[in-house]
Amino acid sequence: MLVAAFGRYEPRKLGTSRDADASLLGLLATSRRTVILFFLLLLAACGGGGGGGNDSGGAGGGMGTGTGQATLISVAISPSNPILAVETTSALVLTGTYSDGSTRDLSAGAAWASSTPSVAAVAGGSVSALASGTTTISATYNGLSASTVVTVKAAALSFIYSFGPPPDASQSNGPLLLASDGNFYGTSRSGGANVCEDIKVPCGAIFKITADGKETVISSFGASPSDAYRPNAGLIQGKDGLLYGTTSNGGTYDQGTVFKVSLTGTRTIVYSFGGTPNDGVTPVAALLQADDGNFYGTTASGGSNHCANIPQDGGNCGTIFKVTPQGVETVLHSFGASASDGAEPIGSLLQASDGNFYGTTIDGGANDCGVSAPSPNSCGTVFKMTAAGAVTIIHSFGARGDGIAPQGSLIQGSDGALYGTTPSGGESAGGVVFRITTGGSETVLHSFGPALTDGNGPSPFLTLGSDGNLYGTARSGGEHQCTSCGTVFKLTLAGAHTVLASFGPVNEAPNDPGAGVTEGKDGAFYGVTFSGPLTALGGTVFKLTVK
Repeated sequence: MLVAAFGRYEPRKLGTSRDADASLLGLLATSRRTVILFFLLLLAACGGGGGGGNDSGGAGGGMGTGTGQATLISVAISPSNPILAVETTSALVLTGTYSDGSTRDLSAGAAWASSTPSVAAVAGGSVSALASGTTTISATYNGLSASTVVTVKAAALSFIYSFGPPPDASQSNGPLLLASDGNFYGTSRSGGANVCEDIKVPCGAIFKITADGKETVISSFGASPSDAYRPNAGLIQGKDGLLYGTTSNGGTYDQGTVFKVSLTGTRTIVYSFGGTPNDGVTPVAALLQADDGNFYGTTASGGSNHCANIPQDGGNCGTIFKVTPQGVETVLHSFGASASDGAEPIGSLLQASDGNFYGTTIDGGANDCGVSAPSPNSCGTVFKMTAAGAVTIIHSFGARGDGIAPQGSLIQGSDGALYGTTPSGGESAGGVVFRITTGGSETVLHSFGPALTDGNGPSPFLTLGSDGNLYGTARSGGEHQCTSCGTVFKLTLAGAHTVLASFGPVNEAPNDPGAGVTEGKDGAFYGVTFSGPLTALGGTVFKLTVK
């Protein structure tokens, strides 16, 4: 006690006589009584000492026992009368209002109950929706109660638009972009008003679609021999309000472009790849606008290094690049500098909260992922790049049970970790969702399969929902158990996986939702399918209502 109250106690040398020992014990006893009295006075001054009190001031419901302190006068649950989807979890908050007008969150200390636990169970304010129906959720705190009605519905999947023949968009990429005007924008690698002679198919398009399914093609690629064409990734909205994207073909050197387009469809090429021998070529991923205002991205090929496990001529391991809004490009990194380096980045970059950039490569790394023959350095990687362009491989895929060949970008969760997918690998070879820290510690969060109803082959895109959970799509499996049907799934950061919707059957209903989902302002999730029934071979736009 003395050490805690006054600092370290240093005993004096009082000799060996019993009188000296008794004097010391008397001093200690007196000091101990002084400390106890001091703490009793301090506790009384703070309003403590009341029997059975809690953070509301005991059974009387006040915030303390002193004169004039506020008293709890009412409690209320929010949100009021929520609607939840089956197999989702949501949080309710019990708010107490006090006599001085202040409020406090009392959720943790309340007694919660559900009138129909088979519809929705509740614990500590966390509601788990189990089956369609309604239930009354109540909470009691210090004798005061509140209640709300929770309605649970099955997630509703609807198709709000089917892409048609040219000049409409066809074979949309994703994910869809929710822009500042409240509409969704996307690209399609086919369709549009122009036919590109070298590929003998329509050159692709940019489209806008409203939340109620009204679609407009705002720009068609391939308007001239040097125009951009064949976009393979979604769009981002820049700080200037314009939309930015990439095409894998076209431009001055026919090696791909960075373009910008207004919300009304006025489009300009910002940069054409391939103008120098070591430039990157063939960008197939979306861009990132970083904190410095510049755009960063990857090219699947090009750069300074040739990869022996890519049987093509030329330096084609891929690059990381920076492009200013004015169109000045810099190659920051060329992959393939060593055998275990990453190769072929086909996903976009993430700038994490630590300021560094993170991404994946589909090839390269330290491990062998050959199937019929040895294929060293082929399982893919996660890499980190500093703002100065220094790249480090922080994880090589391909260990037992790990994912293989990541194709997409990473997202950062509320816990600071990074999350992504691989289309193959895992315990059942159906692909995985993985978590990796910025320091490179990787964990498989969920392995898909082996049952096709679970979904297989997750798409390259995850999104972080407003509820803090991960949402994505699988390109195969689901309720109809067909290899090209697919699902929409939810995954908690703890790894709990739920199939929210299933697509297909093939040739009967839209299928293959390979572009992930985007949460709309209405809380529903929107996405595209790559295919559909015979009347919608160009794919569809879908809406999944989950609350």
